[in-house]
Amino acid sequence: MKETTAILFTLIPLIMCSCGEKEPNNWTHADRQEFLSECNVDGKMHSYCKCVLNDVEKAFPDVHEIDRNYAKVEKHILTVSVGKCLDTVYDLNIDKDVDLNNIYDETKSEYDLFMDECNIGGTMHDYCNCTYGKYLKYGLDYYMKNIDQVTQECIDYLY
Repeated sequence: MKETTAILFTLIPLIMCSCGEKEPNNWTHADRQEFLSECNVDGKMHSYCKCVLNDVEKAFPDVHEIDRNYAKVEKHILTVSVGKCLDTVYDLNIDKDVDLNNIYDETKSEYDLFMDECNIGGTMHDYCNCTYGKYLKYGLDYYMKNIDQVTQECIDYLY
């Protein structure tokens, strides 16, 4: 009986520890560099891309999941990572001689300024219109605090 009890007390902690183990992270330095270079095309969003990479790597420790289920990863980025990393978007790299005087154009309407910031590459017009509508309806404070929900509600406009 003592032997059985001793074995049980030895095995139970081992079994409990193994149940909570996460999938091992197999991202390589090259994988991370590829992700960052694809995300940070213009070289101005390093902090944002690094934040998104960290979130994606935690959510998908198996880098091959990106190829196997790209739609799931993309949806995670758009609905979770963007919300988590939004505060880093305006991280300007002053070392690259950014002209801070021309960031805000007083002659543009609020809508045009919003679209300039949102519609990167000109391919997200419908999505940006949807998010701008949420901004107008609920206000800036709600929009910023609930960006993940706003993104979720407008995500269908990206496809």
